[in-house]
Amino acid sequence: IQLYELMNEPQKALELAQKTAASIASEHPEQAITLYKQILTQNPQQLELYLPLSQLLTTPQEKSHVILIGAC
Repeated sequence: IQLYELMNEPQKALELAQKTAASIASEHPEQAITLYKQILTQNPQQLELYLPLSQLLTTPQEKSHVILIGAC
């Protein structure tokens, strides 16, 4: 991901980050959460990522907060 960013290929970096987060979510949810948050920090317009991120969070407050951010 960082290599794509250094090569000035942000779209490829974004695609790889999304695929990676989705593929590791079931076995390594904390790492997937971190990756989703990094993606959304850089690209908050990626609305399709808010729901998968919220599904990995543990408290109802966290889940609703992320969903509301994605809805705005």
